[in-house]
Amino acid sequence: MRLVVVMSRLKDTELDVPKTAKDIYDHFGYDNNVQRAILNGSMGKYGVTYKLTTQVIGNWIYKSREKKINYDSI
Repeated sequence: MRLVVVMSRLKDTELDVPKTAKDIYDHFGYDNNVQRAILNGSMGKYGVTYKLTTQVIGNWIYKSREKKINYDSI
């Protein structure tokens, strides 16, 4: 996965990458949407991250899947 790239962006070397990758794959599968969510999260789209954890990455994926509400049509 691109977690090594994400870790280098966030300067965090304590994440257990193989375990995190397995957890994410087991829970979310692995496709372009998961890759995009991880990349977007590492770029700050879902807020500032101070420590990279499996929970943070999972949160990025959940946020990427949230339905967008169009307030202009209300």
